[in-house]
Amino acid sequence: MSDGVILESIYSFMHADHFTILRPRNSSSRDRKTAVKKAYSYLGLEYDFNFDYESNDALYCTELIGKSWENIIPNFQFQFSNSGLWPILEKRKSLVADDIFLSNTKIIFMTKGIKKFKVWSKRKDMDDKHRFLQLSQK
Repeated sequence: MSDGVILESIYSFMHADHFTILRPRNSSSRDRKTAVKKAYSYLGLEYDFNFDYESNDALYCTELIGKSWENIIPNFQFQFSNSGLWPILEKRKSLVADDIFLSNTKIIFMTKGIKKFKVWSKRKDMDDKHRFLQLSQK
């Protein structure tokens, strides 16, 4: 975590119990390529231990995602909840994983156990996502 913005293999990164792959709805192939190029431009920045989305000198994991997609798709933005999931985040603008999940994103892939988490039930399109989950497991 403290390495900052680095490039690592997908095999190393995906060592997790559960994960979900999301992308903004209505994003084109060109939009996705632009976001990836923008993400690459952040390589080498330090890790943002202050979790401050407003600063640009360091980034935390979900901040990298948010800033990589900024201003690419008209009328798209992540929903910042400032939900206070962590006490350090209560007083500053920050983007957490739940915010990304609850924004106008499309689920590309989801591991089977992820639907057990509370955030799943907050999505307005849960039924469609559940059907997608069932189809992807066949």
